[in-house]
Amino acid sequence: MSFLQKPKDLALKLWSRPNARAAIIITLLTFLSRGLGLVRQVFIYQRMDKEASDLLLAANKIPENIAQLLIMGTIITSVLPIATRIDTKAEGDETQVSKYLNLMLLSFLILIFSLNLVVLIFTPEILQLPFVTSSNLLDSFRDSGRLDDYFLTTRILLLAPLLFCAQAILSVFLFLKKRFTTYALAGTIYNTGAIIGILITAKNGYITTAWGMMVGALVTTLVYVWEAKKFGFRGLGIIFNTAESFASIYRKFKADFIRTWQLFLPRIFILDSVVTANLLITPIAQNIGQVTAVDIALSIQGAFFVIVTSLSTVLFPDMAKLFNKDNMDKTAWKSIWYYSKNVIYLGIGVTVVTWFGASLIMNIFEILGKGQNNAPYIVAISQIAALSLVMRALREILSKYFFVRERQWEPTILSVLAIFSQILLTLGLRSFGVDSGYNVAISLVLSNFVWLLVAVSLIYRDWLKQYDEIYTSVKISKNVSKV
Repeated sequence: MSFLQKPKDLALKLWSRPNARAAIIITLLTFLSRGLGLVRQVFIYQRMDKEASDLLLAANKIPENIAQLLIMGTIITSVLPIATRIDTKAEGDETQVSKYLNLMLLSFLILIFSLNLVVLIFTPEILQLPFVTSSNLLDSFRDSGRLDDYFLTTRILLLAPLLFCAQAILSVFLFLKKRFTTYALAGTIYNTGAIIGILITAKNGYITTAWGMMVGALVTTLVYVWEAKKFGFRGLGIIFNTAESFASIYRKFKADFIRTWQLFLPRIFILDSVVTANLLITPIAQNIGQVTAVDIALSIQGAFFVIVTSLSTVLFPDMAKLFNKDNMDKTAWKSIWYYSKNVIYLGIGVTVVTWFGASLIMNIFEILGKGQNNAPYIVAISQIAALSLVMRALREILSKYFFVRERQWEPTILSVLAIFSQILLTLGLRSFGVDSGYNVAISLVLSNFVWLLVAVSLIYRDWLKQYDEIYTSVKISKNVSKV
């Protein structure tokens, strides 16, 4: 049994480290969430025909787009560094952090509600735009009498961005307290609601499924509220029921409020390449079933990526404290190199697992029922997209460097450059008649390469500048000591 001792010792060593332990817990819980996400996909695959599943997924594109552009990552990366600074100065006084976070919550909710209202009113006009939904999909929904259902399902799913906004703000508070469990469980609760919605309805029940997803999102939000209050978060009542007026609280945090919006607004254009790929398939889909196929394929290649995202989530608060300084020292740069080296190893491992695991997962899909008879196609898209995983792993860590240093333009320019290249590549491949599923997978890989190439050059430039400053400072000190 001696051959088992070394892995056991390594496991115990990792478990003894708080960050590693938190990353392991998040990974396991997120695997559960992704597992349920794949179960949800199985039920959609088995209980809906290609057109019905395409309708559900296409209806979620605009709500998902709002959530991804304005909430997922954007709010957290804009708010967390400033909240970290306020929390440090307040020396653990949750009241100060709560006031700042509530101000941001109110302002973000107003923004998202206003945008949702516009989409709600003009849903038919927006969804029938050629760059939102392909003419093939619209014709199929219209011919089957499902076009109004397409509009209704989209309107139901518009509730999600408001709930996700509250979750993002509460996540910041929990991250400061090193509480990551609720964040990791959020997807599990959300997917459970969707699965229940699928199971309690007849075949092709996309409307009931949409309501189930919203119930899951609501329950998740309530869990966030309960967890945050348990660790000291003061709700919106702190603004309206305290001796301080709303105006005085705003004046107190005015500089931080303005700085957060200065960080937030450019970051609206920061979008994950997988999200972009999933959005691009809807307006270029050539056949029925391709939207569903790409969604499942990207879910598969992302299912094993949770290890990397879990690690970056745990490290983010620590990086904010370490890197958000006036002068970075050698320790910070060593940390960047250490984190980057480890995510490269993780990315390679995730790529290998995805490459071979995709076929196994699709076999499970097929064993559970007839499905939609396109498993080899889904596996091929997943395997092509998996080639981007190492680059995405580095992107997870290197993007945090810009976020924690409150640099709003570099990450925005990088994202816009990557999205622009992804769209150009997609249109270029489309002009050559490349299948739309393979198209978005290839574009996904190449856009991540463009992002990484430019990001590394920008960080290397910063390193050279910092190295020159340190070298000059040491040289001056030596000269002074000689005098």
